[in-house]
Amino acid sequence: MLEASGIAVRYGHVDALTDVSFRVDEGETCAVLGANGAGKTTLMRALAGLVPLSSGSVVFDGTDVSAASPDRRAEAGISLCPEGRGILATLSVEKNLLLGATPVRRRLGAKRAREEIASGLQRAYGRFPVLGERRHQLAGTLSGGQQQMLAITRALMSAPRVLMLDEPSLGLAPRIVGELYNLLAELKGAGQTLVVVEESAERALHLADRAYVLRTGREFLHGRAEEVHRHPDLRAAYLGEQQVTLQA
Repeated sequence: MLEASGIAVRYGHVDALTDVSFRVDEGETCAVLGANGAGKTTLMRALAGLVPLSSGSVVFDGTDVSAASPDRRAEAGISLCPEGRGILATLSVEKNLLLGATPVRRRLGAKRAREEIASGLQRAYGRFPVLGERRHQLAGTLSGGQQQMLAITRALMSAPRVLMLDEPSLGLAPRIVGELYNLLAELKGAGQTLVVVEESAERALHLADRAYVLRTGREFLHGRAEEVHRHPDLRAAYLGEQQVTLQA
């Protein structure tokens, strides 16, 4: 469904990604792992169109979107929940969610968009009653865990075909992380295609079908999640050694 082939990204004279390939199939959950600075966030931003490619290509559902803008990719069904949540703190919870539905308005006619957005809000408040209770509250006054749930729910409001989550558990208490991964398991069970970026591998690998491990901007290890999880060179991804490829 979403595939990157040999992509490279440069920030000035710094190579952030070099010859990285990636694939997630429809209905699949894919983990992207690696130490801090490995290039995980840059990969997500490249897939979402937020940074230009120096080389390589990104293809979504058979269409080359390498030159497509972020909003066009969002309309097509690629949604990114960014590291750090990125909520608009001075807007209400509900206004944040309605902003997340912007691709739906652009993709559908006015009547269908209204119906889809209303259904999306109903799902959001059903899944997280606290967001419904605080729909008129400023998003910046929510707890860290509530803000993360708002960020994920806002991304879901675009009705994405692929939902990418960059470090969703960062800075959260263990109990909240457990709730977060219960939500991701629920979305996976419903057939949502997921890409989950994490620095800590354990939970992501238990959730994922496939995993990619990056090291210093290069693909170091990839394969089925259970194979990556037990591979002796997984630890080397955080310390630095040779590249390893498994059966994908």
